[in-house]
Amino acid sequence: MASQPSRGSPMNRTQTLVALRAAIAVADADRFALAAAAVHPADVAGALAQSAPEVLYALLGVLPLRVRAETFGYLEPDVQHRLAEQLSRGELAELFVNLSPDERADLFNQLHDAQRESFLPALAQAEREDIRALARYPEDTVGAVMTSDYATVPAEVTAAEAIAHLRNVAPDKETIYEAYVVDAGRSLLGSVSLKDLVISPPEAAVARFMQRDPLFVRAEAPRGDAARVIAKYDLLAIPVLGTDDKLLIASSGNAGSQSATLMVRALATGDVVLRDWGGLLLRELAVSIMLGVTMALVVSAIGFWRGGLRIALVVALTMLVVVIAGSLVGMALPFILDRFKIDPAASSAPLITSIADAIGVIVYFALATAILGLSHALE
Repeated sequence: MASQPSRGSPMNRTQTLVALRAAIAVADADRFALAAAAVHPADVAGALAQSAPEVLYALLGVLPLRVRAETFGYLEPDVQHRLAEQLSRGELAELFVNLSPDERADLFNQLHDAQRESFLPALAQAEREDIRALARYPEDTVGAVMTSDYATVPAEVTAAEAIAHLRNVAPDKETIYEAYVVDAGRSLLGSVSLKDLVISPPEAAVARFMQRDPLFVRAEAPRGDAARVIAKYDLLAIPVLGTDDKLLIASSGNAGSQSATLMVRALATGDVVLRDWGGLLLRELAVSIMLGVTMALVVSAIGFWRGGLRIALVVALTMLVVVIAGSLVGMALPFILDRFKIDPAASSAPLITSIADAIGVIVYFALATAILGLSHALE
């Protein structure tokens, strides 16, 4: 059965497209939004193709963010570039987050250096690394058109566990119909289709029925190579490997890094300003205390089992203090750097983790000395 790329009957679709173009011609945002909601984003992009950048900016701005990003992806590269020139740093970052990875890389390569450096701090560290990784490949290579939004499963999980995993990650992946089986180092072991997962016994390990030694292409290969392999073998997708055969397509430090990422993005997009520091500090303190208490209870059980009550008390208090300290440092440092006109993105994960680790070591030895030393004195 043929796919149906557009909504409604042919007559309704034609009428809607006429209404869409009419709304664009007079820059009527309300009529444009109504008509755009009834057709495919590709049709919206086609109708907008000849519009002036200021009209593009005004009309796309009324669409829901995800629809806006999908429509943007269907625009020609030169049109995308003209529109990007109209966007603020926060708007550009917001758009990037909602584009597919390959579309992000394409747009990133079109931007001049000042634009790149302007909006990158507004992205999470993982998103920045993903963009730079995909953008480094020449336009005519496989790497330039690959995506990092693929689904992977470990070989040791069962069919039922793999299906549950794919269900959870599906909203963030371009496709889950073919998943790649990888080891802990992300080396490709095989592939498995959603169909095979469904028809296999729920308790069967994926390693038993996965397709071993699947076809693949290198990221540096001409993109035509991938197209020919996909066409010849009627594939939905094909895995892309790097030169190292890898598939391309500490608690207080983690807490602090997550806080810093959120603050860097919020400062860059204008969602928060320096005067919000006090309220955010109190909120971060409350959240970190709850997280710290939870983790302290977990590690205290291990400490009690391994060394008794005193060790349990030392590790629990240490965990509580370092989680709170890491979160507060991660939240506060971007504000401090921004206050002194330093790029808040400098407070990235390695810096936060280093500070939090140093605090953790100091706190641990201080508490151990105090508690264990006091205990020995009492004895």
